[in-house]
Amino acid sequence: QTLGKVTVRVAKSGFLDEAPQTAEVKKGEEARLQFALKPQPQFGSLQIHGGTPDAEVLLDQKSVGTVGADGTFSFSMVQPGDRAIELRHAQYTPKKLQRAFQAGQAVVLAGADAVLVSANGTIHLTRNPAAATVTYRRADETEPHEVHGNQIELPAGSYVFSATAPGFNAATTRVQLAGGESRPV
Repeated sequence: QTLGKVTVRVAKSGFLDEAPQTAEVKKGEEARLQFALKPQPQFGSLQIHGGTPDAEVLLDQKSVGTVGADGTFSFSMVQPGDRAIELRHAQYTPKKLQRAFQAGQAVVLAGADAVLVSANGTIHLTRNPAAATVTYRRADETEPHEVHGNQIELPAGSYVFSATAPGFNAATTRVQLAGGESRPV
């Protein structure tokens, strides 16, 4: 004699919900169902796409790895809660971000959040006359440095550029240079 179909759902605290299963129940017989409960995730994860290659990744000021040559990074053992993420690389301005992590979910950094900006800026010189001598100094320095060539990379800051040439009046200009910026002088 058939008693009918029975739908069974199993749940346990700390485990993911399992899909219900149905069994045909007959009088005097056993019906077996097998459930494979999976523990709920305890950690969140951090993923970086399009990041600066070789940048060091820190979570709450602890190094957890480096961004790969392809710009990707993944770390899957992040405790849930608000976490400080920092990306660092020599000659780049460090980036600090705050993100909330949840168990079983990924925080993804991409685009501007994943890319570091060069800490240096670039000055492009146009000399007129071409034989002009050009020097520069930081605004807080007294000794000038001669510029050889038509381009120079400098740390962000305030600079004074001077140019002299026989038969011409000397010229001086102040330049405020930001990291990653390219400025003509």
